[in-house]
Amino acid sequence: ANHQDYEMTKLKQALSDALIDAKRHKTELCRLRKVNQQLNEDLDQRAICIQNVTSENEKLKSTLNKITMERNFFVGEINHLKQEHKMLQSKIENDAKEKIGGFFGEVRIKVKAKLKEAAAERERLEIKAR
Repeated sequence: ANHQDYEMTKLKQALSDALIDAKRHKTELCRLRKVNQQLNEDLDQRAICIQNVTSENEKLKSTLNKITMERNFFVGEINHLKQEHKMLQSKIENDAKEKIGGFFGEVRIKVKAKLKEAAAERERLEIKAR
């Protein structure tokens, strides 16, 4: 009976130790579940942040594309205006040359006419002088 009591006490102690271990494991499991839940919440928050950043990035890309298109349009307009400016400058220069040439041409015609008149006058005077 003594041996049986010893075995029974040993079994009770083993059972008590097992219960203590089970409680410790249960406590650790609860702690790990909480940590896991917190990590999952953190992951969800990060996923939301990544989604927001990605969305903002897409908006910025779209805005950049619009700005680039507008810039290209304005560069084209500027180049067009530069060409127009060159053409107008050339036309102004040509018109000025024509007008100057025309003015001097008229002066030449008038001078020739005056020279003819003077030659005719001189001839008349020479004839008269004879």
